[in-house]
Amino acid sequence: MSSSKNRFYPIIRFRWLIILISILLTVLMAVGLQNLAFNPDSRVFFSQQNPHLAALEELENTFVKNENIYIALQPEAGDVFNKKTLGVIKELTEACWQIPFSSRVDSIANFQHMAVQGDDLWVDDLVFDATKLSDQDIKKIRNIVLNEHALVHHLVNPAGTLTGININLIKPGKSLQEVPIAFDYVTDLLEQFKNKYPQHKFYLTGTVPFDQVFSQVGQDDSATLVPLMYLIIIVGVGLLLRSFSASFATLVVIGMSTVVAMGMMGYLGIMITSATAVAPVIIMTLAIADSVHILSTMFAEMRRGLDKQAAILESLRINLKPVFITSLTTAIGFLSMNSSDVPPFRELGNVVAVGVLAAFIFSVLLLPAIIAVMPVRIKIIQHEKEAMSDRFAVFVINNRKRLLFGCSVVMLFLMLGLFRIELNDNFIEYLDESYQIRLDTELIA
Repeated sequence: MSSSKNRFYPIIRFRWLIILISILLTVLMAVGLQNLAFNPDSRVFFSQQNPHLAALEELENTFVKNENIYIALQPEAGDVFNKKTLGVIKELTEACWQIPFSSRVDSIANFQHMAVQGDDLWVDDLVFDATKLSDQDIKKIRNIVLNEHALVHHLVNPAGTLTGININLIKPGKSLQEVPIAFDYVTDLLEQFKNKYPQHKFYLTGTVPFDQVFSQVGQDDSATLVPLMYLIIIVGVGLLLRSFSASFATLVVIGMSTVVAMGMMGYLGIMITSATAVAPVIIMTLAIADSVHILSTMFAEMRRGLDKQAAILESLRINLKPVFITSLTTAIGFLSMNSSDVPPFRELGNVVAVGVLAAFIFSVLLLPAIIAVMPVRIKIIQHEKEAMSDRFAVFVINNRKRLLFGCSVVMLFLMLGLFRIELNDNFIEYLDESYQIRLDTELIA
């Protein structure tokens, strides 16, 4: 055994100790996962040094902090100025006062209208009891509403076919559950009204619903993308390397790397947002590359006749430096996100950097240790045919000038697309059209 291989022999010799230490470290970091929670507040995307956020908070401290829920109502036929629809608006307006943290409810039904009778001045709700309204009363209400600048384009459209109820909320800011509590209440309330009044359509938007939906998007992605990635990794590695041991070891490495990174988030008190929720997927994508490099080289050496132990050591000798450089530069790249003005992007960069470095350590220590204790069967090839990768390398070398020129032309052509890139911060379009709140918001807008 050469001296270069002897450097890595302790990994094989102390394989059980490495596995045990890796498990203990992962369990320790996993304890931090219990501290993770989704933060539905969209203001986390602004740092405390952001002048716009500072101005908003100063305004709120001077007056009052409020957020809103906006419910739109549309009859299936005609406009909103009829007994039935005005009655629904009145009933829903009164019910909205029960929404947790609500501080003000505005609609055309409770709009404070002034009327003069003789020497008396009356101020009352525009709609008091819809069942007692005459056609003349309804006509008068319609005329008042559609000629009131405070209502048109705010609580009713100019045609009078769509009307809204705006609920202002003042959250105490003591719990992350305040947004979900208010959102769940209003969705249950709307479900009741949809069942009770099927001839009317109800739509929902507002800052509070959007905060909740963005939080839900992150949770949905975590619940779907992460398991899907694991499935693709298991199937992909299994088909490419044709080894259960390789698939299992790779799965363990990426799983532990993800747990270490996310556990660190929990220990540091970093909340999960729609930005940081994608960290596990990024870590898995980068971690699998380290494992596949080491495993593919090991299997290639075994096919050439080396035993498993010698093949592991040879693979580490070949791959340690390139894998280390790749992991280090990738981590540095993600750490550069600390220059961003958006706190969740800084947190995402730090978490992924930790995950990448953890993946490197597990790949060069834990992965060989696991493979060393698991059975691996590889068929030795006596007369190895020229591999496709070797043929491709020869093709590139023989056609280097043509390829350099052709690729440069293609690259320059594609770079022209840079001038078509536009900055778009329309947060409504962050959501897929499968989310009802996007469709509701676009209709209301």
